[in-house]
Amino acid sequence: GITDLTVPGFLDAITTSVPPDGGEFVIVSSRERTIVTATDKSRILEQLPPPGQSAVVDHVVSGADGALRHVSLKNVEVLSSSRIVPSAGWTVVAVIPAATAFAPAVELEGRLLFATAFLTLLASGLMWLMLRSQLQPVFLGLQRMKQIAEQGTPFTPLVGTSKDTGQLIEHFNQLLASLSERELELQNSELRWKFAIEGTGDGLWDMDIAAGTVFYSARWVEMLGYANHEISSSPDEWETRIHPEERGFVAAMLDACVDGRMPVFACEHRMVCKDGSFKWMLTRGVSFDRNEHGLPVRLIGTHSDISERKAIQKKLMEAMRFQESVLDSTPFAVIVVGPDGIVRHYSKGAEDMFGYSAVEMIGKRPVTVLHDPAELAALAQEGAARHDCTGESEVDTLIRDASQGGVHKREWTLIRKDGHRFPGLVSTVALHQDSGAAGGILGVAIDLSDRRQAEADLIAARQVAEHANQTKSRFLAAASHDLRQPLAALSLYLSVLQSRLPSHETQLMSNIQECMSGLSGLLTDLLDISKLDAGVVQPALSDFAIDELLINLGAIHFAEARLKGLQLRTRPSALIVHTDRKLLHRMLGNLIANAVRYTNTGGVLVGCRRHQGKWWVEIWDSGIGIPADKTRVIFEEFRQLGDDSRTRGSGLGLAIVAKSCALLGLAIRVGSRPGKGSMFAVELPPGVACPPLVLPLARQDGQLLRIGLVDDNEQLLQAMVLALEQRGHAVVAGASGAQFFDLIGGQSPDVLISDYRLTEGETGFDVIAEARTRFGAGLPALIITGDTDPKLIREMSAQGISVLYKPLDLDALLQSVHQQV
Repeated sequence: GITDLTVPGFLDAITTSVPPDGGEFVIVSSRERTIVTATDKSRILEQLPPPGQSAVVDHVVSGADGALRHVSLKNVEVLSSSRIVPSAGWTVVAVIPAATAFAPAVELEGRLLFATAFLTLLASGLMWLMLRSQLQPVFLGLQRMKQIAEQGTPFTPLVGTSKDTGQLIEHFNQLLASLSERELELQNSELRWKFAIEGTGDGLWDMDIAAGTVFYSARWVEMLGYANHEISSSPDEWETRIHPEERGFVAAMLDACVDGRMPVFACEHRMVCKDGSFKWMLTRGVSFDRNEHGLPVRLIGTHSDISERKAIQKKLMEAMRFQESVLDSTPFAVIVVGPDGIVRHYSKGAEDMFGYSAVEMIGKRPVTVLHDPAELAALAQEGAARHDCTGESEVDTLIRDASQGGVHKREWTLIRKDGHRFPGLVSTVALHQDSGAAGGILGVAIDLSDRRQAEADLIAARQVAEHANQTKSRFLAAASHDLRQPLAALSLYLSVLQSRLPSHETQLMSNIQECMSGLSGLLTDLLDISKLDAGVVQPALSDFAIDELLINLGAIHFAEARLKGLQLRTRPSALIVHTDRKLLHRMLGNLIANAVRYTNTGGVLVGCRRHQGKWWVEIWDSGIGIPADKTRVIFEEFRQLGDDSRTRGSGLGLAIVAKSCALLGLAIRVGSRPGKGSMFAVELPPGVACPPLVLPLARQDGQLLRIGLVDDNEQLLQAMVLALEQRGHAVVAGASGAQFFDLIGGQSPDVLISDYRLTEGETGFDVIAEARTRFGAGLPALIITGDTDPKLIREMSAQGISVLYKPLDLDALLQSVHQQV
């Protein structure tokens, strides 16, 4: 059959009972999850959502009883209540909109809220009236505090209106009185510190951030050259006067203080004065008082004129840069070390010398890097021992020694960066602080490698020169000896021959003797040079009249000058000099001989005069003169000027003068004009006048002597025997010591004459020693020699035996013989 569910049935009694305002009833079959019937007939047999898709449907189908507030399948908030019918397995659900269900409660809630608000306002009004009456003095106190803080109004006590607030008002009056006192004290303090800042010469500024105004003190205005009425209270007055180059960063710092990011600030910058000039200012500021946002409401600061300090700093920086440039320009290593031993300055020369850059060395201890560790340890031990302290480092020792004053020099073994060691001279001087304490040291290092090499080269060159000089001396000695032997024989033969020649041969003999004298003079010059080089010449100082010496020299050279048509003049002088007479005679004789030799017209003048506080003997000539660049070289040995120099003298005259002056400690002056003449001057030490010395007359001893003679040169031996026998003396002659002693037998000679150099290494000293052994230690003896070796001359001088040098003059030989006996 067919059942039409839309036709009213027994269930319509339930479903037709429609809830108010859109409510409905729904009967659901829990097992089939199907709506059996509903107020809305279109929902009959409507299939409900499967399990899990709707929590409300699952709750109803499960048969649970109770009410729920949820959103329906029609998307409307509803309040539903369900009840299960056990016999049928159905659930009856009543659904009404939530708004309809709660409408009475909402209406009641509104009424309650209105009543509550009305009662609250009423109670508040009553309470406000009561509190206003009771707290009126407090409000007056707060208003009074504000007036005191803002306007500085004098404090007046408050009066309580009731007994309940009397104690509160009393305490409040005490608080107001304390605040008033503190405010007054604060104002006075502010006046004091503003006055104090003005007194220091600094300009004061006080910025009120909230009001946007700035107070500028009179000094602030004055520093920039303005009057008070020319400066407003605007912050722009400050900012616009900052130098454009510094305006940006100063404004940024000020903004950071205003924003609370920087509590204090200080900076140096330039400000423009009224006349357009600039002044350097040190600006300092600090923020005060914070508002409710934590931002400052006030900035206070000062401006200090530091222009003078900046100018001094600029000069100091320029001086430091100049000093550093000077230090860096020197080729030496310059290092400045602080009192802590740390490098403060490291010059370019130091970089080149040690191989370290300034970046590598500044901030380090140089002595531990640049010096030999062993020498540093020795220095520290030396300083500790000297000052009786321990634990002192080598740096401390250097600084302490330098701080004692003066420049300290020491040679070190220095080390380059590559490990190379080299000798160096380190000079240190203390750098003192203002307090007088040592502020470090300034060290200058000099590389001695080149100097040491130069010294080594110099020593080697000196050795070569000394060897060459010794070779020269040996050559001269050998040449002099070989030449003097025949010359000595020739001189003696000439002495014998002169007495036998007829009168018409006198000129020939004179020419021969003149040649002999010239050759003898050359050998004498060689001997004098050798003696001076050997250092065996001992000056015999005495006081004598220079006039006697000059007269004698004039007589000697007058004939030579006259032969050349020259005028030789000597000016008289009463000067007494103190020096060696023989050496001075030889020096002046050489100078006069040179003047005559190199003068062709005019003359030569010899005289004494005072020059620069000293006495000098001067020799003036009108000769050929000497070039200015040659006035030094003429005193060198064998140095002569002119094309015909080799025909004029030996080239030793001026060398003898120079060496003799050096021996006597006398100065030489030379002045010359080529083609005009020359002037040579020798210093004369002043002496003391003394009575003339009466010398005994030389003894004219006609005694015939028995003379022993030893010489290995046959010609000289025969010449001497002939000359001595012609004078009547008996001569026993031998070529060696052995031959002589064989011939003399046991009879002692009156005097023994021996050549120094004999055959087979025998010397005259050996012969004389043997003779004195045989015939007595008092045997008179003479040595004759032609050697000029300086070493040999020193040896002969040390023996204390009289020495005669070849060639020999017979009269001089006989005079020496008679002096010995």
